[in-house]
Amino acid sequence: MTGQRSAEAPAEDPEGSASPREPEGPEDLPSDDLTRLAGLHGVATSYQPSADRTVTASAAALTLALAALDVDTSTPDAVGAALAARQRELDERLLPPTVVCWNGTEPRALAALPAGTRLRVETEQGETRDHAGQLPPGVHRLTATAPDGRTTTSHLVVAPPRLPTPTGRSYGLLVQLYSLLSRRSWGMGDLGDLTELTAWAGRALGAGFVQVNPLHAAVPGAPTPTTLSWREHRVAPASRLRRSRASTAVRTVSPPPWTPCCAE
Repeated sequence: MTGQRSAEAPAEDPEGSASPREPEGPEDLPSDDLTRLAGLHGVATSYQPSADRTVTASAAALTLALAALDVDTSTPDAVGAALAARQRELDERLLPPTVVCWNGTEPRALAALPAGTRLRVETEQGETRDHAGQLPPGVHRLTATAPDGRTTTSHLVVAPPRLPTPTGRSYGLLVQLYSLLSRRSWGMGDLGDLTELTAWAGRALGAGFVQVNPLHAAVPGAPTPTTLSWREHRVAPASRLRRSRASTAVRTVSPPPWTPCCAE
């Protein structure tokens, strides 16, 4: 399911956790057109929790996922119309959403472009070019404009032929972020502590890396002062808390401030 939007429909339990929604019967299985429509929009229609089991997304789950993408699936006719429109949209695209090539070569996808198509590449380094050859490694932005006026913008991933070989062996630190303590932290590590540790490890110790435990993103939703993510410093944006906004560390490492659903 890598690179695809999951069509699992969470069901709430008394503890507030989420579990996948499976079809409850034949009437809840998606139609062929609904399955195709979901696939064309990048929505996963099934997943395998284990090698011997495949879970198929229910029609309700696919409908909700497509509704989040502003796709009307309210009736079979609406599904058919949306399917035809999406297929037409994909057929008219000049390039796929992501184009990949090796450093020093042009993407093979360019060979299928109509004659006279103009290219514009905005590189990761901030340069603008009118060709896609001899680009530096990185993730760039490629825009193709055909003579008939069609325009498509894609991600252009230029991969190096090999990773650079280090001059010698290195070492690093394995750190659990919540175990870092400093005089100014709240009894558990934060990104300010991690920044200081990384700088010290590299400059004073000559370490080559600092590995940390997974830093999970907060659950997408509308937080309130009663939700765990609001109270939990490890997952709540620190800039949300009034008394921490004056902190230099918060201003340095926190995301831009955002407006919660209720007043502080």
